Amino acid sequence: MQIPDPLVWQFTNEGRATLHNADCAGVFAWDDSSLAWPNHRKGEDYLYWETMQMDAAMGAVTAILEMLIQTRNDTIHITDRLPKGWRDLSFTRVRTEGGFLVGATFRHRRVSEIIVASLAGCALRLRHGFAGPWQLDGVVRQDEVLDLRATEASRTYTLRAADQAF
Repeated sequence: MQIPDPLVWQFTNEGRATLHNADCAGVFAWDDSSLAWPNHRKGEDYLYWETMQMDAAMGAVTAILEMLIQTRNDTIHITDRLPKGWRDLSFTRVRTEGGFLVGATFRHRRVSEIIVASLAGCALRLRHGFAGPWQLDGVVRQDEVLDLRATEASRTYTLRAADQAF
């Protein structure tokens, strides 16, 4: 079905992405306003500029985060492998369900360290992705899932591969 041109131009921007609130300035993904310019669609008396919607700008970031860390069935999952082109990677302070800030470091495409900060003292189930033995605060463990019935609020837990110095 061919969409009539007036509708296309009324509800989409230059790249044909939908404008959720076509008559609202929205929020900018970049603070230099490089994706917005005055008088573009509504005429000279229109006060607002067309903007790229924030949800569209954050779609790529969300996809990468979902690839690295997910929560399923009350368990936080850290990926156990990276794409072939990503040799080393780290992320910090990713907020997860249960009131945790999680960070991880990957070396040679394998997880080498995970840091979990408990903000609320909730139970923690973490599928860490270590290939073999690992350490929790210096104590060697073998299980595939870290299961703490309760955590201490404001405490940071450090997990490392067993071959890593603590």
